[in-house]
Amino acid sequence: MSLTPESRKYLKRNKNLIGKRYDSLSEKEERKLGKLLSYSKELTEVYAIKESLINWYELSNKTNSYRRLIQWIDRAKALNIPELTEALKPFKNWTEEISNYHKCRYTNGAVEGRNNKIKTLIRRSYFLPNRTIYENRIFLECNERFFIDELSVKNQFWC
Repeated sequence: MSLTPESRKYLKRNKNLIGKRYDSLSEKEERKLGKLLSYSKELTEVYAIKESLINWYELSNKTNSYRRLIQWIDRAKALNIPELTEALKPFKNWTEEISNYHKCRYTNGAVEGRNNKIKTLIRRSYFLPNRTIYENRIFLECNERFFIDELSVKNQFWC
């Protein structure tokens, strides 16, 4: 795929549209996305695969979702795009567990977010001299919303 410098610049400036859900795009964004997808057949196919995965999360029961996830993996594999094939490996290895989402609809997103905050804090605080300070910073980072709410309640009484 060979793009002109203008097309390349347009793609770079608007690449965030590819990650957005289609049903949440404005009309202007839909037009821009249409132009982006016209640059490459592969990009259009991968975007369709991404949208079908988003729709998979809205299925109602586990039995149907397991079957549809297998179909989605097969459809994505049929595109023969090396990067997509590599990205499908966890889906193949964890199909049963992923489809269990439809049993209870819980995710570990909050835990993953906290783990990432702690990893970032570890990098930023590598030479902290005191373990207690380090532990307190982790507690503060991971419960920031709680402390902000507490401060706003206390400040209401003082104002």
